[in-house]
Amino acid sequence: MSSTLRPTRPSEFRETETLTRKAFTGLVLPAGPRIPEPGDPPCDEHLLLHRLRESDLYIPELDWVALDGDTIIGHIVYSHSKVIDDDGTEYAVITFGPVSVLPSKQRQGVGKALIKATMDHARSMGFKGIVIYGHPAYYPRFGFVNAEHYGITTAEGENFDAFMACELFPGELDGVAGKFVVDEIFQIPMDDLREFDKQFV
Repeated sequence: MSSTLRPTRPSEFRETETLTRKAFTGLVLPAGPRIPEPGDPPCDEHLLLHRLRESDLYIPELDWVALDGDTIIGHIVYSHSKVIDDDGTEYAVITFGPVSVLPSKQRQGVGKALIKATMDHARSMGFKGIVIYGHPAYYPRFGFVNAEHYGITTAEGENFDAFMACELFPGELDGVAGKFVVDEIFQIPMDDLREFDKQFV
């Protein structure tokens, strides 16, 4: 479907958090289904989005929405991350997520359009590469391959199909080998999530 893509406005932050909550509720992720305990919030991605925007990792220029008329139907956000080699040398990369599309608008090309447009913008900003955890059947269409191709592992030294990387310029990830370090902001305490989720019920 055709949609308008543009940077997110601060006045739209809460709306995109609400959209993210709707998009991820009940979603089956590559690591397995999200099965909340009775009474728990349905997902944690909306709090992650909120926390990213308050952190130094947040990249405001790569926080974008997709609109159908005046209605926000999709959203993507990027953050700074890094790969650290065995000598402690740090290499700057970026990551994106959560990527959210309203359930009624999914499978209509909204997420694809957001990813392609923001990857182009990230390239214009001079970023070298992107490392993500994502669906291995979906992201290769954007140039992602198993991160093992570049000698990048998880912080635990592992590789698997859902752990992927993409160069934004040819050769830019050559020599960027090491462990992808996930900031502690991505670890969402359940007590914090329960409290935050009360705003959406």
